[in-house]
Amino acid sequence: MVTVESIDEVLATHQPALPSTRLSMVEQTLTRLLLFVILGVLLGLVLMPETVWDNGLRPIIWEPIQQDAGAQGDAGYSYQNTAIYTFGLLASVVVFQALFRTLQLPADDKMMIALIAWVCLAPIFRVLEDADFFPSSIDWLLISPIIHLHLATWLIAIGFVSHLVGKKWDHVGGDLGELNIRMRIVPVLCLALLFMWAILFRPGYAEHDMGLIWVIIGLGIGFASLIFAFHATREWPTI
Repeated sequence: MVTVESIDEVLATHQPALPSTRLSMVEQTLTRLLLFVILGVLLGLVLMPETVWDNGLRPIIWEPIQQDAGAQGDAGYSYQNTAIYTFGLLASVVVFQALFRTLQLPADDKMMIALIAWVCLAPIFRVLEDADFFPSSIDWLLISPIIHLHLATWLIAIGFVSHLVGKKWDHVGGDLGELNIRMRIVPVLCLALLFMWAILFRPGYAEHDMGLIWVIIGLGIGFASLIFAFHATREWPTI
């Protein structure tokens, strides 16, 4: 019978097939393909906007997103754009994990716990969008696949800023290092939370009869949760 201890023993002595700084053939292929597609689309939008946008991206990608954000639900989705979304998201996962690995970012249980909140955000936002919580002007931000790109942008930006701000004190032990990290990162995270709330939630509150008091309470709970989580993860890497 396989036990947790036996799995830990195998993982402790496991040797990776490639160094962390090298990309596998699949990772290299997908990275080049993704860059080629992005550059090709950008050049197409500039040089042949009618062909690339009017006859390509708009009816296949953009219009289904608009229909899903409106009253038509998922009526605009097809096998074609669903396959494009699926391949694009899977390729992005492979490319970004390869990038993070080559940058020597931590990939342990602490990172997994830190990412759980971001994973939960996508279905929560999607349910709130289905309930017409958000104003129609930003509904498209909360429709697949835009919602995954949208949250990935938040995640990467906050991780980069946190690492950039606190990396100087990451290796300083004791209260001195922790105090300096808190003084620098907590205000940044609070501003990021306020910015996200101002973009996504504040317009929604304005259209619902919830009352200002619930807005203040919800925002206060958000800040309290952020500060509590930061305290509970004391001595974790800033990223």
